[in-house]
Amino acid sequence: MKKIERIATHQICQEGNGQCQCQAWRPSSSSNTDAVPKFTDVCKTCQHQLEAHTREVKDLAEEQLDRILLLVYDMDNILLQMKNEKEDQDLKRTYGILFQYLKKNMLLPRLPSLSGEKLGTPPFERPSIAKAITNFVMYKFGSLQQSEWQMMYDLAKMFLYCFNHWKLETPSVHTRSTPSDDQKAYKDNYVRWVCFCHVPVFCESLHKHDATLIFGRSLLCSVFVVMRRQLMERFTAEQEKMLPEKRSMVITHFPRFLGQLETELFNAGSPIWKEDFNQTPEALSIPSPACSTIISTPSPLGGPGSAGTKMDYGAPNSFKTREITVPSPAPASVGHSSSPPQPPFTSPQLMLDGSTDSPSAAMFPSPAQGPSS
Repeated sequence: MKKIERIATHQICQEGNGQCQCQAWRPSSSSNTDAVPKFTDVCKTCQHQLEAHTREVKDLAEEQLDRILLLVYDMDNILLQMKNEKEDQDLKRTYGILFQYLKKNMLLPRLPSLSGEKLGTPPFERPSIAKAITNFVMYKFGSLQQSEWQMMYDLAKMFLYCFNHWKLETPSVHTRSTPSDDQKAYKDNYVRWVCFCHVPVFCESLHKHDATLIFGRSLLCSVFVVMRRQLMERFTAEQEKMLPEKRSMVITHFPRFLGQLETELFNAGSPIWKEDFNQTPEALSIPSPACSTIISTPSPLGGPGSAGTKMDYGAPNSFKTREITVPSPAPASVGHSSSPPQPPFTSPQLMLDGSTDSPSAAMFPSPAQGPSS
């Protein structure tokens, strides 16, 4: 009965054949929170009984109630983010879109596609960022000797990792930081990123996508200059924590990698943006992004508001390449909705054991298969 009452907090009153305007069950202030709820309990808002808010769910099986309850927890988390969002109205409106989407479809056996919310269907561009970076590595570095190929391979993986865990600037901040960009296109991409990449981190009922697999050239062009500067500022500030060989790779060679990528990125005629690009040495086999498994890692939600673009990482031990495990979130209690965790930033490439933690390994051939020296 506790589950039914919890679900009722997002169910409209159906008294009088739906004539009541009450949108959600609210227990009266005199109710004992520890007592088992009864269908005869009165709603604080409309004064109708709990039964009027639960007619569509009171006879459902336990398994169905658990599925709906998961959506209720997610809706509560989204409402919490909306309440905490004080600075950016675009983000607040996007949270509202997702809340209404879940509320409208919470009683359906399966959630319909988010594309029905006028967001489009991922992938939104072809080639994707992941495919373009794959093309870039082969186009620019495919003929290098083994040691150089290994380094560019690692830098490419690190770049994809950073992009997948990057918190995009809100449209209002982006207007100030990159005034020459197409602001409407960025806003559309931002809303999609929030819905398909950001919110699903703390909403289990929504499917999470890697940004590098569903976005392409337009988003990468929009964020690249700011992302490049802030990445290098972060790495430079933390270089003393790196092992010497990692410091050389990140501080010396990563700027070169980003510089060459920038040249190809803003060249509309560059071959890296061709979907059918193929410059693979005979001895090298690169899996297609469509059939590759990009290793996903949890990206904890950053603080609310428009604090600017940043990376949000969890504990480094949770990001072991090819050995990543994604822990299932602990079930919320029936009467509680918790805020997503916000662990401190830890750069993945600054591991003291010298390892470079980065996903998307399947996008590239193993260095052992790389071009021979």
